[in-house]
Amino acid sequence: MAKQNFSLGPSPLITIADCAGSLVVQAWDRDEIALKGDDVQVEEKAEGKGLTMHSRSDLKLMAPAGASLVIQQAHSDLLIKGIQGHILVEKAYADVILRDAGDADLHEVHADLAVRHTTGQL
Repeated sequence: MAKQNFSLGPSPLITIADCAGSLVVQAWDRDEIALKGDDVQVEEKAEGKGLTMHSRSDLKLMAPAGASLVIQQAHSDLLIKGIQGHILVEKAYADVILRDAGDADLHEVHADLAVRHTTGQL
């Protein structure tokens, strides 16, 4: 798997426009985003405050806990753990697990949904 790192501060906006493989987003105590995945296209926002990405395979992201997350389409299993910024999942076509997270909006989940230990509104 290819690895990439991006230093975007403690509260970046991460947009996953489309992910064909499984997607894992996990918080860590660094002010940078680390991603592992093959066949991933990444666009850094002009103001340097976020990323937009497309992945045709499995993707794993480590992100600051204060990150906000927008997932437009996830076609395989999705795990989000420890992210305290706002989370928006527009369309998920497989199982979704949300753990230790802040506020989340889940619009369409077409499989099982598990939510544990959230501190925000769902």
